[in-house]
Amino acid sequence: MRRSVLIILAVAALAWIVLALVLGSASLRLFSSTATADSPSCLPSTLEHTAAVAGTSLDVSPAPETNTANPATQISFLGAPGAELHEVSVVGEHSGHHSGRLRGYSQGDGASFAPDTPFDAGERVSVAATLDTATGARRIAFRYNLPALFKKDFPNVVDLIELKNVDVVVRPSSEPAPPQGQTIMRSVFAGRPD
Repeated sequence: MRRSVLIILAVAALAWIVLALVLGSASLRLFSSTATADSPSCLPSTLEHTAAVAGTSLDVSPAPETNTANPATQISFLGAPGAELHEVSVVGEHSGHHSGRLRGYSQGDGASFAPDTPFDAGERVSVAATLDTATGARRIAFRYNLPALFKKDFPNVVDLIELKNVDVVVRPSSEPAPPQGQTIMRSVFAGRPD
């Protein structure tokens, strides 16, 4: 009896291995659905990004073709004095042209463009500027993307960076309310309600 059970298990395991090789999936795609096939990728198409602007000594941030910038981000140029950068143009695909100030770094090796207004979440931003070089002025351009979701999409999430001079006391929720004037911070999970 015991020998028969072992033989049956061995045959089942062998059949599973053959099917997994044929289907290219260890799960045999038993739990897949059409919704999974249509889901977007969690990773960018390539992880090989560089902040260097081709043919110049500049590195920029956000790096060209990346997807991780914040709508309120500055655009940084590192590797040339701020005085050598001019005619900076920043355009959001939805929010349009952004005015702002180009501020040189105190150490003299770059500058950041600080837009007057934030970009829209989910938009593509195009940046262009003129860089003075030893051989003359050179126009540079790059683009980056903003993710679609940000804090404004999750109003119940507390931004800890905005908390200043706050006494934080963590208590189990079963304890009574604190005396007036005492602050309690509770963790908030911004996810699925189930």
